[in-house]
Amino acid sequence: MASLNDNKVLIGIGGSIESIIAAALLKTQGYDVHAVYFDLRQKFDTDKKKTPQFKSRCTAEIDLKELKVRFEKLDIPFRVVDYSGEFVESVEDKFVHDLLHGRKPAPCTRCSCDVIIGGLVKLADEMGVHHIATGHYVQIDQDTLTKQVYLKRAVFIEKDQSYFLYRLKAETLSRLMTPLGSLTLTMMQKLATEFEKDPKISVAPRKYCFSQSKEYLKYVESRVSPSLRHGGTIMNREGMSFGEHGGIFGFHIGQKENIGISAADNKNKNYQVVGFSINDSVVLIGSEKELYSREVFVSGVSWANPIDELRGLRLHAKSGPIAEPALCRVTNFDNHMSHVEFDEDQFQVVSGSPIVFYINDRVIGGGVIETVVQKEIVEESYVDESDDDTSADESENDDFSNLEDDQVPEDKGE
Repeated sequence: MASLNDNKVLIGIGGSIESIIAAALLKTQGYDVHAVYFDLRQKFDTDKKKTPQFKSRCTAEIDLKELKVRFEKLDIPFRVVDYSGEFVESVEDKFVHDLLHGRKPAPCTRCSCDVIIGGLVKLADEMGVHHIATGHYVQIDQDTLTKQVYLKRAVFIEKDQSYFLYRLKAETLSRLMTPLGSLTLTMMQKLATEFEKDPKISVAPRKYCFSQSKEYLKYVESRVSPSLRHGGTIMNREGMSFGEHGGIFGFHIGQKENIGISAADNKNKNYQVVGFSINDSVVLIGSEKELYSREVFVSGVSWANPIDELRGLRLHAKSGPIAEPALCRVTNFDNHMSHVEFDEDQFQVVSGSPIVFYINDRVIGGGVIETVVQKEIVEESYVDESDDDTSADESENDDFSNLEDDQVPEDKGE
């Protein structure tokens, strides 16, 4: 590759004030900043067909004229690139496929890694620019000894987005700049007031870019022929039928509405969707207890450092966008599959979701949950624990300080 300009930065602009703040910060640091907005809507806006428009919420309300004015005031070159085709291929097609197979879609991971950051790398190479940047809440951490680059959780932890970026390779991370990763909520709110009178910076985590409203059901129906939208039965694990359904894609784990039982009748039972039988097109409903699990099998696992196969690793894992990192043991196999067993029950772990592994705040690997091992439901009974005085001591010692050196991937950070 030809020599790239180290002073230029190409930053991707999204639908919030954050990416504008990130661009302004880079400008004040002396970088020659160029901004690009990847338009994910153009294909839909020009399409005359009557297909329902199912757009990313990240871009649905963007006023491009206003964006252009803002960057003119910042003296930052700004351009718009049509990336709607890439968005459909990398995000929407897989979104529909996952729903049809009862899997939880991961649109934000695919969009962030494949469309936005992947697009930035491609465009930066064409422009002869080395650095790329985004407004993601995540830090880039470099090992002081090995010089290896890692993702690291953001200081503003409630907005941390490291979970969505675990797929990024080291060569991309070495070029990526994330100015917001080291900022606190107070600092972000102060910076935001310089751009808006009523800045929308809060501790609420970012929502999915796809709405969970009924709009997406119409979109899936428009994309898939009726022959592939198999109807079926709603039943519990004992085989009791609660009615018929028009397609598994209309349900998600934890759903309590439209499951063949009225809200009044369900008040005491608290039935909800707990799983799917794809081959039989069955939506399984059950109690909340059935949504707790400890074991999963994970595919497509990649690691920041080489690891020994078949050796158990003690790590923290984040099994969903809003899940807290939890202690677990990871056993890896030579086919890029891993078995993960959590120390404690996890709620609503779903196939299709990414699972991301951490050492402290560093991302050291991740993959996609393929199978959730159903936890055996045991009726509660009284157990006298008055003589059990060891559990507290064992739990207090259950941290990384007791791990052997060969139980974790190589980590030589500060």
